[in-house]
Amino acid sequence: MLRLRYRAAALLTAAVLCCASYGAAAVYSDMAGRPEARVVSRWSDYGVLTGSQDRFDPDGRLTRAHLAVLLQRLLRHPTQAENTYSDLRGDEWYARDVLCVSDLGVMQGSDGRFYPDQVMTREMAVSALARAFYISENSDVSMFSDRTEISLWAARDVGAMASAGYLKPYADGTFRPKAAMTRVEFVMLIDAMFGGYFNTAGSYPTREIASNALVNTRNTTFFYAKVAQNFYVTPGVGDSILYLYNCTVNGTVYLSGGGDVRVMDPSELTIPDITTSTYTSMVVGVAINRIVVNAPWDMTLFTSPIARVYETVYDGPGRSYTYGGKTELLRVQGADTSLFLRNALIMDLRVEAPGASIRGMSATVQNMTVSHPTRFDGFINVFRATVEPGGSGAEFRQKPVLLTLRPGVSVTVDGREYSNNGTEDMIVR
Repeated sequence: MLRLRYRAAALLTAAVLCCASYGAAAVYSDMAGRPEARVVSRWSDYGVLTGSQDRFDPDGRLTRAHLAVLLQRLLRHPTQAENTYSDLRGDEWYARDVLCVSDLGVMQGSDGRFYPDQVMTREMAVSALARAFYISENSDVSMFSDRTEISLWAARDVGAMASAGYLKPYADGTFRPKAAMTRVEFVMLIDAMFGGYFNTAGSYPTREIASNALVNTRNTTFFYAKVAQNFYVTPGVGDSILYLYNCTVNGTVYLSGGGDVRVMDPSELTIPDITTSTYTSMVVGVAINRIVVNAPWDMTLFTSPIARVYETVYDGPGRSYTYGGKTELLRVQGADTSLFLRNALIMDLRVEAPGASIRGMSATVQNMTVSHPTRFDGFINVFRATVEPGGSGAEFRQKPVLLTLRPGVSVTVDGREYSNNGTEDMIVR
């Protein structure tokens, strides 16, 4: 049996059978008889979108201020942008939420204003949700009969949300992009997106989630979860422990929260000591298709050599990350990323952003492609490395076994410069 240390053992004893614990379900007089009543009640109990007294106002129109508040309740981003909006004093009920989602880049104003009272159209609201949760695959809008009315800037997001199954046409086949997004429509939209919503600390046993899962709270443990799409770890997780034990995620795990993250296979007998981490999260997994690290702070990620993780992407610009364990493909896509490879085995490493520096200790890379000038320091055993024209100027402390320079490329290896001045690839042995 897998032995979980200190506080994890306490979490194991509490099996929470629902996504959140609340009192009696919310009941609104103006939702009586409506097919959306149960969904509205659930998300109202979650505290995401609530009514006043006994009324929900389902057909009320969302403004930009409303949407900022709702997105922040889902994401719980801790950092506020500097207030540069001339129409935001800073003491409004929505001011903090506006500045948090602005800091994330999910919602921003124009001409120095946020326009908090502007009514959100359906295409605006859908586009904001797509950006917030990285929904971008398959931008087909052909299922909507009024597709020509969708703004060009919103068409990709609308198509992606529809293709993912979150957005469906009205009975007449339309999308109505310029119509106001109502409160009940927004609730139905996020309900379609998140089959698993976890905002209460505790332990969650076996469950299958047909869409996405989102956790935005501290001290949460998952056992044997199967997530059909993506798993979102938001900044609301903060510096607490998160376990995904023996879980399968068919889509992407987005790590926007946590700090010391470990992907482990259940056949391993012990969990490494993680008490020294400032931010401590652990992902214990059977199979994860893709992990994207974009946390707004430094983070350590460990993936077990016997866990199946296909792709790991570092997308947080200007951050310092540590990676250990095994992954088939590791991509550095955040500019000025500092990456420390510790006890790492990487089948394919690709540097795809400028300003990166990679340091190693007991690290092995089978294949490496360098497309931007990068500094490699420490002890990294590289079997095959190819430096593309854009990677000219790269520096290696330890020479790869087989180093290929494209025409026009110059590199430095342990203080010695190599230049390819010819028209064919040059092999440095």
